[in-house]
Amino acid sequence: MSSPVFKLDPRLADDCIQLGYLSGQHSENKSAVAASLLLLMNNAAIPWFVIVPMDVTVIDIDELDEKHQQKILNEVKVLSAFLKKHYRVDKINFASIGNIVKQMHFHLVARNKNDPAWPGVVWGTTAKIKYNQQQVEAITKLLSEEIKFFKPI
Repeated sequence: MSSPVFKLDPRLADDCIQLGYLSGQHSENKSAVAASLLLLMNNAAIPWFVIVPMDVTVIDIDELDEKHQQKILNEVKVLSAFLKKHYRVDKINFASIGNIVKQMHFHLVARNKNDPAWPGVVWGTTAKIKYNQQQVEAITKLLSEEIKFFKPI
């Protein structure tokens, strides 16, 4: 299950902005599990994080041990609250589709009834607005201030 050398899938690297690392600390007991890479889908029209566990070679969450599963669910919980605090959110979508990108990764998408893809899926939407540097820096700063286990790149 462990991966000796982490390499981000080129499709994720092309579509996303690398924000930083989630240290993997559990909120209940502070025990650490290896980090996940936190990405921001480069589409400001729809707030969208991608979590990429860095220490696994398996593809699906059911192949992880319980400690790794709980780490990911904790990351999802904290990032979902962050999205709800800073964006207009009617529904948080959490998905692990991976039909094209086989590297384990999880999408966390803040959906609202006025987003350009509503009520359909966000994949393949033609409404794309790239983030500018100031927007990325602002998001990174907020993450750093509000999420104790986030470390910016």
